[in-house]
Amino acid sequence: MAELKEVWAASILNSMVAETSAIFLSTLMFILYADHRMVFDLGYDDSFTPVSGSVLLLQMMLELFAELSVDSICTYVEVSERSARNGAEIMDN
Repeated sequence: MAELKEVWAASILNSMVAETSAIFLSTLMFILYADHRMVFDLGYDDSFTPVSGSVLLLQMMLELFAELSVDSICTYVEVSERSARNGAEIMDN
C-alpha cells in the first residue's frame, strides 16, 4: 500500500507540473509566434492587431493563481481525509 501511495503522489505531482508548464508555454508561444500568425493560428484576433504582452501576462498570472489555488485546495482535502481515515483506524485498534 505504501508503494501505491508513492505512485499516486508522483502522478499528482507530475500532473501539477504539466498543467503549470502548459500555462507558461501557451503564453510564451502566443507571444513568440505573433509574427507568424498566418502560419500558426493560436487564436489571434486578426492579422494586423498587435499582441499585447501585458494582457497576456496578466492572463497567465490569473491562470496560475487559479491552478495553484485548485491544486492547494484539492491537496488539503485529500490530506485531511487521509488523516481522518488514519485516525479512525487508530481508534479502532
